[in-house]
Amino acid sequence: MRTPFPFVRIALTVLILAAWLAPGRRAHAQEDSSSPSTEPKPGVRVEMVTGLQTRVTSGDRWTKFEQFRDVPKNFTLNQLKFTFSREDSPWFFSGSAGDATQRDQRYYLVLERYGKSRTEFRFDSNPNFISRLTVNTLTATGPGFFAISDTVRGALQTAPNSEVPRLVSQQVSAAPFADLRIQREQYFFRQEFTLSENWDTYFQYIRQNRNGARPIGLGSYERSQVATGGFFNALGDELPEPVEYKTSVVNTGVTFHNKTALLGFSYSGSWFENGVNALVWQNPFALVDQQANPPGFGNGRWRFSTGRLDLYPDNTAHSFSVTGKLRLPHDSFLSGLASWSFWRQDDAFLPFTANSAVTTGVPAGLDPTSTGGLPRDSLNGQVDLFNSDVVMGVRKWKTLLLTSRYRIYRYDNQTLPLRLPGYVRFGDAAWGTSFSGVPLTELHAPNSFARQNVSFESAWRPSDALQWKVEPFWEGWNRSNRQVARTNEWGFRTHLICRPEKWLSFQPYWRYGNREPRSYDGGRREFSALSAGSLPAGVRSGLRVFDQAHRIQHNAGMIVNAVNRGPWTVSARYDYRSDNYDQNFFGLGSFLQGAAGVDLNYAFSDLYGFAVYYNHERIRYHYRSIAKGAGNTTWALQNEWDRDTRDKVDTFGIGFNAAGLEQKLQLNASLDLSMARQTIRAQNPGSPMQSALNDATGFAWPDVKNQFSDVRLEISYRFQPSIQLGVRYLFEPYRLSDFAWDIMQPYMFGVADSQTNDLSRYVFLNSRYGGTNAHLVGIFLRYSF
Repeated sequence: MRTPFPFVRIALTVLILAAWLAPGRRAHAQEDSSSPSTEPKPGVRVEMVTGLQTRVTSGDRWTKFEQFRDVPKNFTLNQLKFTFSREDSPWFFSGSAGDATQRDQRYYLVLERYGKSRTEFRFDSNPNFISRLTVNTLTATGPGFFAISDTVRGALQTAPNSEVPRLVSQQVSAAPFADLRIQREQYFFRQEFTLSENWDTYFQYIRQNRNGARPIGLGSYERSQVATGGFFNALGDELPEPVEYKTSVVNTGVTFHNKTALLGFSYSGSWFENGVNALVWQNPFALVDQQANPPGFGNGRWRFSTGRLDLYPDNTAHSFSVTGKLRLPHDSFLSGLASWSFWRQDDAFLPFTANSAVTTGVPAGLDPTSTGGLPRDSLNGQVDLFNSDVVMGVRKWKTLLLTSRYRIYRYDNQTLPLRLPGYVRFGDAAWGTSFSGVPLTELHAPNSFARQNVSFESAWRPSDALQWKVEPFWEGWNRSNRQVARTNEWGFRTHLICRPEKWLSFQPYWRYGNREPRSYDGGRREFSALSAGSLPAGVRSGLRVFDQAHRIQHNAGMIVNAVNRGPWTVSARYDYRSDNYDQNFFGLGSFLQGAAGVDLNYAFSDLYGFAVYYNHERIRYHYRSIAKGAGNTTWALQNEWDRDTRDKVDTFGIGFNAAGLEQKLQLNASLDLSMARQTIRAQNPGSPMQSALNDATGFAWPDVKNQFSDVRLEISYRFQPSIQLGVRYLFEPYRLSDFAWDIMQPYMFGVADSQTNDLSRYVFLNSRYGGTNAHLVGIFLRYSF
């Protein structure tokens, strides 16, 4: 693993020298008398926490323990903090390091001249441990390239179906183990200058690198009809997608301000680079290119020799912003923001396919394996954005504040339509000129939209014990090339703050919104050929896209706080949200979310105390679906089903701290427990057609259970004011019961439902984690001077 030590050493040396050589008393005497009076005491102050630790984990699938952190078995530098200043200098230097040399390390340096300038540097490293003991039957031969022996591919291509499982199992058993990780490193630099009493400026640079690999699934399917519905032959590969991302962001701006006005100008630029442009792999199941079987191309899919997939393209973005605020008479104000952004992407296209056998239906003279047949070399994507926010507040009376707000966000996609002669579909297996029966010429137009918000808030405060806010609002969307061209949402927000006692407060709130589309036109892109039943007059499609459908939303809750009432501190909250959609259509019908919690703290004395909390969260959503029946474009209402999904999470925690021997002895103990359960139930309003039982029968899935515990214990003793020695222990048991992951194997043939699916030509990475018990024991030394 790369570490930023050379850069940090250079920065540290430069900043220390700059602080040490800063001008002395004469420069300090010239400082503005308005400089902050809270300057730290001069001198050098250092605090360091170091130690030795080890961990013990059970089982092979303990990835969850280190999913977003690093827990090494060795000496650790948990924390380093220092400040440096001189009495005869206006300069102040400070810094910190956390978990140094680990994958989750953090560094922070600041050099500041009070009232004049501030220089800040940060480095953060964050791991994402995805899975250990993954299996890949292909070998990486270069960045984004994966290959397998031609002998193996030839044998699998010509082998009868009965022999394929044995041959694939041999390859899986011989494949080496590997880990899937992504590491993110971010460098942050910011320089601020106070040019004068009224002018400030800044410059900021952020560099983020992400490297590693993550799983990506690639595949297709073949559907054949049996007496009870569809039978699916799943085809594909799961591969480690290489991640080599580099993002640079520059921000700069200047601000003018005085007692009555503020005006600021800023620029932001972003550059994204992907070190791997495409994923290229050899198909383990095919040595020679093959086309799917015409005329329907329902069989013989995923028989290409080499597959290619374009990865995230390089892109740039530039933004220019103007902000301002003006004080008006009678304690009123006017503020505004205007921002223009320009997004660009010009990544080169790949050919239609690498499968040279795709010939049926291809226009004469067009070679799908060459970029010469493409209408353009690249997308040349161009998106322009405009964002504006204007706020005006008027305090007409001492107890009433009126605030109006207007926002607009315009997304203008100016990319020229790409008129393709066709495309390769069905898993790189066949040429097509339409999508679900709709010609490509009807699908080429890019989407744009404009969102506007208007609100008026009145805040009435007759006394310190009561405050009431009411805010009616309107939100409108104008969309192009979507099902709904215009939606309007009307509603209001209200919030009451009541303090009957100084130590007690109640805060109920409620938001209501009613979003209505003017009309909904699914066109030919959505199904409309219902063979039974009828749709409302003028409705062409039985489907509703949830972000454009009619929706009524309620969001209400209550916050209660009881503080500074003896040794007790209590807070409680409740929140409920409901999104209700038209139940007469297919798609999302309702979304419900509720949360409740309570926190309690009690301090027996300055030496003893405990805290306890409990939170309950619940999510429930329902949607209606339909399966095909009696033909590819026929939808029978008999084949519909309802799915109800419920997620529930309960979290409990308790902590205790105590001190003794004149507070030299410290004891801290805590327990956190989280239990999650997902329940999925599907049922049919009626009886599905006999020929669609495999496709349309709803049934109950096994519950998914997830349980996480965190037990911490720390005991320390302070021998001297500057020396503290301690022992810490961490125990994290994790349990997972998931019907989808419990059966996961690198080769799933014979494990999944063989009555409706065939996975004999699909190979997985076995990327997952499972239940484990993890223990961490360490000793630490805290030293300060």
